[in-house]
Amino acid sequence: MILFDSKSVQNLLQLDNKGVHNFSLGALDSYFRLNKGIAKNKAVMLNEYTVGCYTVANHASIFIFKPEKDISILRDLQKKATIFSIYPLEGLEKKRVWQDVVYNLGKVFDRSNYDKKKWHHKITYPFKWIEKNGIKIKRDLDIVEGKILHDKWVEDKFKDPTVHRIIFPVGRYLRCCKEAVSMQSRYVPVDYRIYAAHFNDKLVWIRIVSVQGNTAYDLANFGNKWDAPSQLSNYLNIWGLKDLYEQGITTFNCGPTFDKGLKGYKTHYPYYELTSYVYPRVKEVKKSALPTFF
Repeated sequence: MILFDSKSVQNLLQLDNKGVHNFSLGALDSYFRLNKGIAKNKAVMLNEYTVGCYTVANHASIFIFKPEKDISILRDLQKKATIFSIYPLEGLEKKRVWQDVVYNLGKVFDRSNYDKKKWHHKITYPFKWIEKNGIKIKRDLDIVEGKILHDKWVEDKFKDPTVHRIIFPVGRYLRCCKEAVSMQSRYVPVDYRIYAAHFNDKLVWIRIVSVQGNTAYDLANFGNKWDAPSQLSNYLNIWGLKDLYEQGITTFNCGPTFDKGLKGYKTHYPYYELTSYVYPRVKEVKKSALPTFF
C-alpha cells in the first residue's frame, strides 16, 4: 500500500477500466473524490491494480481493476469499505451486479437502425426543435447559476413521492459541476466536458461528461423540468451525443441503472449493457475512526 505519487498516478492512468463507468477517471474524481483524497493523503494504491478512496462520513471505497483470487484480504477490507470490481469476486458477501447502459455512437447515428418515423422523431427533429426554439448550448458554466438551477432541481425532485431521499445523490451533480469548471491542477488529469443549455437567456439544463480515450462517461445530467419545455431533456441528450460523435468519441457510457424509469430514459437508442460488481460493507465502522488502510 502506498500513497499516491507521480509513479502511482502513471500506474493508474495505464490501468484498463474496460469501459466501466465507476472506474473511469471522471467518476473516480467527481463521485469518489480521488484528487481531493490524494491531496489529503486519503487515497492510496493498495497494489498495482487496486485503488482505495476515503470519501465522506468515514466511508471508503475500493476499486479493483483486475481479477483478484486472494479473497482473504478483501474479506477484511469489506468490513471497512465498499468494494467495486470489474470482475466477480467469488467468496465475498452481498454481491450486487451493476449494469451500465452503453451506446456505440456509430449505431446511434446509423439510419439503418431506425424506421423512417423513429429516425425523424429521435434523430432529425430534435436538432430542428433546438434551433427553432432558440436553445443556446454553451461549453462553459457560471457555477453560481449552476448552483441555483441544481438546488431548484433537488427541491423539485423531492416533491416526487417516488424519489428515495436516502439514496438520492443530493450533492453529487453539483460537485461534478464544480470539478468541471475548476481551474486547479489535478494529480490525476480528467478531461471534463460541459454542456449548459439556455432557453430565453436562462440556464435550464446542465450536462457534465468526462472523456477517456474514445469513450465519454455521463456524470451529471439535470435541469428544469417544472416550467421548461418537456422535450428539453431528450432533445439535449441527442444533441450532446452528436457533438461528442463529431469529435471522434465512439462510445458513450450512461452509467448504471437502478430502476425501470431510469433505464427507460437511457435506452431510447441502440445500446448494450456492461456488467460490474459491487460488494457493500458487511458492517459499519465507528464514525470516529478512519478505515485502517489510511
